[in-house]
Amino acid sequence: MTFGRILSSAIIVLWFPLMAAVLAAPSLFALEQPGDFLIRNTVRVSLIYWAVAVVLMMRRDPFARVYWSLACAAYIVHVVVSFEHVHRWSHAAAFAHVKAASGYGEGIFVSYFFTLLWCVDALFWWVAPRRYETRPAWVCWSIHGFMLFIIINGTVIFENGAIRWISVAVFAALLGIWLKSRDTRQPNEITAIADQ
Repeated sequence: MTFGRILSSAIIVLWFPLMAAVLAAPSLFALEQPGDFLIRNTVRVSLIYWAVAVVLMMRRDPFARVYWSLACAAYIVHVVVSFEHVHRWSHAAAFAHVKAASGYGEGIFVSYFFTLLWCVDALFWWVAPRRYETRPAWVCWSIHGFMLFIIINGTVIFENGAIRWISVAVFAALLGIWLKSRDTRQPNEITAIADQ
């Protein structure tokens, strides 16, 4: 087993105690705003694993599927804690929150679609990996383009301070990796990873 495989395996295993620590921290440290802490840090874990998954997809690494799924799982936890601590399980409250933040309350449906799309995509990769990796390129580009648009809006457009600049750096690094990977890929490939 190579060092890269050992490192990937360790980072995958790290997801569980990392998420447990994030979820336990408000109780252990009596934080003043536990909901805010949970919302911000669950999405940060999700985005870290998302970025690693995207890099691994570009490299056609079989670990990409696990990272993609763990990123999605952390995002689902983010949605749950958002609805628990901010919206109190109310669609109307979520609608009002999105309207206050963006001026367009109907944007909540874009968030719902983002969540559904990611879950379906991750599940499809596990249920039918061969079909997943041979689906038309326009499907892959559409999914990843839409997700990237939403993630950039959430981390660069609607954020500020260090998170905005860290996000810009991460997106610049991903762009560089993508440009470098284009030299070795077929035009219709984006996530062709063998089921291993």
